[in-house]
Amino acid sequence: MPRKATLLALLLLSLALCVGYLSLRREAPALNPRLEAVVEVRDEYYQGLAYYNGYWYFSDREYLAKAREPGVGRPDLENDLPIPYDLVLERYNHIGDIDVEGGKVYAPLEDVDYAKPVIAVYDAETLKFLAVIGPLPQRHLPWCAVDLGKGLIYASEFSDVDRIFVYNLKGRKVGEIALNTTLQRVQGGDIEGGYLYLTTDDGGDWVYRVDLRTGDVVRVVRVDTPHEMEGVEVHEGKLYALVGTRRGVRNLLFVYELYSAASP
Repeated sequence: MPRKATLLALLLLSLALCVGYLSLRREAPALNPRLEAVVEVRDEYYQGLAYYNGYWYFSDREYLAKAREPGVGRPDLENDLPIPYDLVLERYNHIGDIDVEGGKVYAPLEDVDYAKPVIAVYDAETLKFLAVIGPLPQRHLPWCAVDLGKGLIYASEFSDVDRIFVYNLKGRKVGEIALNTTLQRVQGGDIEGGYLYLTTDDGGDWVYRVDLRTGDVVRVVRVDTPHEMEGVEVHEGKLYALVGTRRGVRNLLFVYELYSAASP
């Protein structure tokens, strides 16, 4: 190949690599969270939430529901006994923050000894139990988040969280994402746009965002509540943080616009 043609080919290759690199490093819109509303929701909507295909899904320790709108009205469908009897016999008793993808509800499920957590899978249409994934090699399993496009499930421990565990859809651990800080009392998680949003009941009640490429953690917003932070959902540019109050009292759903216009 003539020298000029070789140089031109190398130049074009370098340009393509630069464009690809810049594409990978393109940052998300600047976060500027603004509280939009605080919505009272049913006292059964305590542990977690997710949005899918026109419905809101909620979980409690032994409860699942789906509703067109979050609030205090009756849900469209409930499952008051979502944990199968054979898992009850194995002393599973705590569903955490759920995720809903591909027509299925993925519910993190802990046993009383925090020894062998699993993910229970339900039909999103009927809320009927379908299958179980695991046990996973963790102690606690407060939340799970699913990326069907990559065939991955993300999860963490509850305390001293310095890494995110990555599993395939069969529950085999395929990697870890080391965080650049350690988080405490992590309660909920949701993936949106290559980022993982986590809620913490750590005394500051912060929502954090994790860059899944690097493990870098940034604070998103502090939820102003004296109660217990629980699940999280990010949908259409809004962040929904579920707060569990005292039993028998309406729980709260804090709604933030994530990318609001900067104040003048």
